[in-house]
Amino acid sequence: MLPIEEHPFIALPENFLVKKIILGSFSCLKNGQYGDWFYLGSGKSNFWTLIDAVFETKTTSRIEKETLMQQNNIWITDVAKSIQRTKEQHGCLDTNLKIVEFNTEMLEKVLNEHDIEAILCTSVWVADLFNKKITPKLMLSKPLPNVIKLPSPSPMADQSIRANAEFKEMQEQNATFSTWDYRLVKFKKELRNV
Repeated sequence: MLPIEEHPFIALPENFLVKKIILGSFSCLKNGQYGDWFYLGSGKSNFWTLIDAVFETKTTSRIEKETLMQQNNIWITDVAKSIQRTKEQHGCLDTNLKIVEFNTEMLEKVLNEHDIEAILCTSVWVADLFNKKITPKLMLSKPLPNVIKLPSPSPMADQSIRANAEFKEMQEQNATFSTWDYRLVKFKKELRNV
């Protein structure tokens, strides 16, 4: 039987006014460690580099990252509350996650208690899980905000980004336009309306 992992960072900090939710899958596990906060376990995700570029800052500690998110009314969480990993040696791959419990209760609470403008999913897979597994179970007192698919911050997504028609069109206009540039454009648009 595979061990069940409970999400290490699921709670919403107190006195946090949320306007946007960034929704991922589950914290990465690398050498038995999650890192000290979201997207820090593997060291390979471009997430915090993208966030720093979007907000023109340089965060180096968990406190700085949490402060930046709170200042911009962005809450980070995941679709899964608990999981099992089907392949231990590949602890950061979403394809190796078996979701035991979805994060429905916390998401429902935040959606009901805050005026959420958008739910920004860090991959198509995350958006599909949210729409198919969580949305039908939510009991909301207000309309569900827009669910937006961001390009994954994982380097593993470069190939699918290169196959994206919108990316190809942008690259035709600028030959040096990269998968990084594409991610940055999309993240800026949704996080800062730039």
